[in-house]
Amino acid sequence: MTSWEILDTKFVILIVCTGNICRSPLAAAFLQDQFERLSPGRFDVSSAGTHGVVNGAAPARILEAASELGLTLDEFRGRLLSTEMLTQADLILTMERGHRSIAVQMEPRALKRAFTVREFARIVPSIAPELGIPAEQRWQSLVALAQRYRQPTSGRLDEDDVIDPYGRPARTYREMTEQLMPALHSLIDWERRAKRRKS
Repeated sequence: MTSWEILDTKFVILIVCTGNICRSPLAAAFLQDQFERLSPGRFDVSSAGTHGVVNGAAPARILEAASELGLTLDEFRGRLLSTEMLTQADLILTMERGHRSIAVQMEPRALKRAFTVREFARIVPSIAPELGIPAEQRWQSLVALAQRYRQPTSGRLDEDDVIDPYGRPARTYREMTEQLMPALHSLIDWERRAKRRKS
């Protein structure tokens, strides 16, 4: 038995938005569910908000979006982002460039681990998964390599952002999912590639 198999470690992902009642809880619930299916017990995905609505519930349209994905956020309650959360996270994924800036201002050492979710999703397909190691070490390696692949968007700066739907019409919630879900699937597909190559 190798040393890493003895350790009960998980790869910790923190997802950040503004109020922590719409985008980030939906993203965190989806990633946790999918990672648990692929690599059980290897990931811990949570969320928080830069201006988190503490103990706030997810709005009805987010509950519906979660239900369509086979998830439930009925018991979810919002949290305010803290330095401790940032320190403990192996990977910080934000919904907007502004959230990433706030996170790095709060914890400058988080710079190398903080990306917008769409930025990170553009990067991961370019990096081949490292084989023969546990998932949490594979993702540590991914994050370390991803720093080298940072690059500006091909066009508008807001290509890195996921639109905030809170208090806006239903079409904005649809736009949010259209921007967010492909990025999340990119992360899941990367881990699936690693599992497939390993087998």
